[in-house]
Amino acid sequence: MEVTDGIGAELIRTSSWEELSALLRERTVHIAVVDPKGREEEVAKLLACYPSTLIMAYTELTKPAAQAIVYLADHGLHEVVLHPYDDGQSRFSARLSRAYSYRSHSHPPA
Repeated sequence: MEVTDGIGAELIRTSSWEELSALLRERTVHIAVVDPKGREEEVAKLLACYPSTLIMAYTELTKPAAQAIVYLADHGLHEVVLHPYDDGQSRFSARLSRAYSYRSHSHPPA
């Protein structure tokens, strides 16, 4: 069972930052869930280049991850999911559902 079941959203996995950037350029993406740890510059670029896409950080609570979150908060990051605290199936799914509902209604496709 995927966390997107019941949301009405399509789950697309990418294998690289380049693939994610290409996807964001080519189509409307309401939410992108990324692990920012060690990739702060790439995530900051996504936040700047794709303001209509909600970038959600998904990471463990470690010192490097916390540093990444603080850095990215200064660059517009608003949503963080901490493993294993916030990512239970129903909790994460509900959070994605709320975010998707808001994004898909406030930022309709062009």
